[in-house]
Amino acid sequence: MAIGANLRASAAAIFQELGADGTVKNNTAFRGRLDHTDLELTDALGYLEVRLIPDLLTFYVDQRISPQTDNREAWGLLRLPRHLYLKGGRMFLPYGLQLQDNTAFIRGGRNGSANTGFSFEQQQAAFEVGWEPGPLAAVLAVSEGAAGDRDLQVTGTVFSLFTDVPLLHNALLGGSASRVGPAGGETLLFGFFCGTNLGPVTYLGEVDFRTDADDRTAGERRSRFIHYSEANYLLSNWLNIKLAFDYADDDGDLGRRADDSENRVSVGLEPFWSRFLQTRFVYRVSNGVRSNPSHNQDLWIAEAHVFF
Repeated sequence: MAIGANLRASAAAIFQELGADGTVKNNTAFRGRLDHTDLELTDALGYLEVRLIPDLLTFYVDQRISPQTDNREAWGLLRLPRHLYLKGGRMFLPYGLQLQDNTAFIRGGRNGSANTGFSFEQQQAAFEVGWEPGPLAAVLAVSEGAAGDRDLQVTGTVFSLFTDVPLLHNALLGGSASRVGPAGGETLLFGFFCGTNLGPVTYLGEVDFRTDADDRTAGERRSRFIHYSEANYLLSNWLNIKLAFDYADDDGDLGRRADDSENRVSVGLEPFWSRFLQTRFVYRVSNGVRSNPSHNQDLWIAEAHVFF
């Protein structure tokens, strides 16, 4: 049996500039007007894993205690011959890079920004089958989909981790796809992700292509391009420097310059003070469409993460 817990608390100062006509400025790197501050207990979680039959049957539960009480995951996993496994219960769906940052565009986004819809705030009742023969892995999940809908959501990921690559220690390559058909529409996603490291620098990247057709688009397909990349430099064994870039184009046409794209640049320090405590200090610049003020802000973020 294994148990664990973690707690994340954050403080954010949010800056937003106004033009002479009272509209929000965009395409701005440094904003000096403090709009508001947020103090938040992001998460307090408990984990339990019980290996009922070693190497054969496992039970896992992941419970959020605060800011609200709810069950994030609860599933059973049965290992089968030939590197197969079957998993059933309430779970996060297997799509793309599962970043801790739920506000990244390739995750859940922030304040209605572009997103893929997959994050640690989104879980569903599902069955999952996986094949893990070694450096290659393939996962396919069939889940409940949109609430009250007769359709099911299908999500899958295939990836491979290559080790001892010349010049690089490791290289990760993968792809994901998902389809869900809520009432009166359809959402399709597919994307590719990668990761590698060169000395003390580690890189992660993902691109996604999303199309939606529903009542709001009069049945026509609306395309979105979503991108994320980050570089981490391990300055010492206790301090990481992070640079991350998000970009999204709302109509999916990268050659057309219009007021329909948004971007986010983040620079941060992540000190590890002990095996139980990590802090994070981030400066983040967001620029998006003028009609959405919350997409045109600067954020100074401090976070403490306590875990065992």
